[in-house]
Amino acid sequence: MRCWKQKAEYAWQDSRPPQGRGRTDTFNPTKIVVFHMPDDGTIGTTDLPQVWNQKPREHMWLHGNNNEITERNYAAAMAVGATPSSVLPDSFTRVTDYLLQLQPPPFPFPVDKDKAGRGATVFGTACASCHAFGSAGVGQVEDIAQTGTDPNRLSSFSQGLVDRFHTFTKPPFVFTAYRKTNGYSRVPIDGIWLRGPYLHNGSVPNLRALLMPEDQRPRVFYRGYDVLDPVNVGFISDGPEAAAVGFRLDTSVPGNSNRGHRYGIDLTDAQKDDLLEYLKTL
Repeated sequence: MRCWKQKAEYAWQDSRPPQGRGRTDTFNPTKIVVFHMPDDGTIGTTDLPQVWNQKPREHMWLHGNNNEITERNYAAAMAVGATPSSVLPDSFTRVTDYLLQLQPPPFPFPVDKDKAGRGATVFGTACASCHAFGSAGVGQVEDIAQTGTDPNRLSSFSQGLVDRFHTFTKPPFVFTAYRKTNGYSRVPIDGIWLRGPYLHNGSVPNLRALLMPEDQRPRVFYRGYDVLDPVNVGFISDGPEAAAVGFRLDTSVPGNSNRGHRYGIDLTDAQKDDLLEYLKTL
């Protein structure tokens, strides 16, 4: 009986583009399954974020809509079926505390220290204001008009959902910090070499492609093949091996746009090489 109920609750997925490995629709399960809101047809495709080093991320607007880490974690649990009566607060706290301190693994290949040193300078001038811990801009929301990235997930998080969150007061599921914004967060960078594909929807296969003009970024690639690409920084995303095990991501599909985030595209090839070498060290 439960499986038939779950099938009916998630029938909305049939009208959405498939997300593939490593991605999910973040807000529609909460809107439709938890709060029983009408299906608004929006697409919330999101590449799952990193879980490490959460301590310096506390009180950042990491998803653009909430700056309380405990609320974000409980909301994520609720979206996949947790309830106030089923969640174990002590266990939940133990996992949360562990992730506050967990550090990303180091880059597993050799790094050219001279190039990385030059790349640190490039990062300082071209990237740090949005992506360096300690910067005033990091963890803040940048308007979609400025970033130019796929707007679908932003549209999926509605004011109506904010209002529903704020009426949910069954401890420990108490939500007071949600807000509706018009953009995505400037996320801090650490362990970035292990975070590909990139952008909030995972639509750019590697960091080198992210530094390219939009019309030069791969339009189709395969995500889910877990072999690192140490040159372009990301994972191998084309070729027969990647195609055999990966999910074919077509950037023309709604929710999959690889446009926007035009920062760094005007750097010289040498500057990009140096920057990529430095990013391996973060």
